[in-house]
Amino acid sequence: MNSARKLAAEAVAIIEGELQRRIPLAELAERLHYSPYYLQRAFVGAVGLPPARYAQRRRLTEAALQLCYTHRPLADIALAAGYESQQAFTAAFAAFYKQPPRAFREEGRFYPLQLRHRPRQLSARGARRFGAVRPAQREDIPAWTELAFSTVEGFPHLEEEGFGRALAAAVTEGRAFLLPTGEGELAGAVILGRAPGWIDYLTVSPHCRRRGAARAMLRFAAARWPGSPLYLTTFRAGDRADPGYRAAFLRLGFVEGPLRVEFGYPTQQMTLFSPEGRRRDG
Repeated sequence: MNSARKLAAEAVAIIEGELQRRIPLAELAERLHYSPYYLQRAFVGAVGLPPARYAQRRRLTEAALQLCYTHRPLADIALAAGYESQQAFTAAFAAFYKQPPRAFREEGRFYPLQLRHRPRQLSARGARRFGAVRPAQREDIPAWTELAFSTVEGFPHLEEEGFGRALAAAVTEGRAFLLPTGEGELAGAVILGRAPGWIDYLTVSPHCRRRGAARAMLRFAAARWPGSPLYLTTFRAGDRADPGYRAAFLRLGFVEGPLRVEFGYPTQQMTLFSPEGRRRDG
């Protein structure tokens, strides 16, 4: 593990150990003996989010878990999530989960905003080099599931059981594909839709972002449907739950399309007319 990833892992350990407390970046950097600027850059490079946003998403995820699986009073859950008032907690929770805590508890369908970051032993060379996109096999499902939940922040309402069924069906139908790294790890994964041009699912390992993995899978998808635009859905503009996926798709050359609602969640269709995009991908 390189020094930047090691630093990020140490920062994650501190954040997770004191999740109920909001740790200022300056304090976190001082405890790790690095400058705030360097720590923030290393953390974003490894995790994909700044420390403060990662911590907030983790606290709200733990709060959602408590809401669904315990009878703890709402005020106690709010305090444990680092909010001084129930009103502030309710506003933050609703901004991310699109419904207030009481309604979320009544519905009882937990899904995570952010799972704990788990560092991977992957060399810089391996993260930069990719093999050919290949069809996924049934034996790939456990590794794919692990990848999916390491990038769960980009997929609201992702539940393991339902995702497992959908993935198994896509593998059987020949619509699921993987992008391996130069070391055989999973750099990314894509599920092609049944309708021409549609991408049902696309994700890139946090360790392989901004290295061309997303563009490689988009080129593969475009080759399957020559002459057809590519379509997918992502967060709407201004959604606080978006960890940066919308901006990444725009950098890849996608343009905004119709607003949609999927599984009760507000999304927006995006269209790519050229797989080469405009700028370097995320």
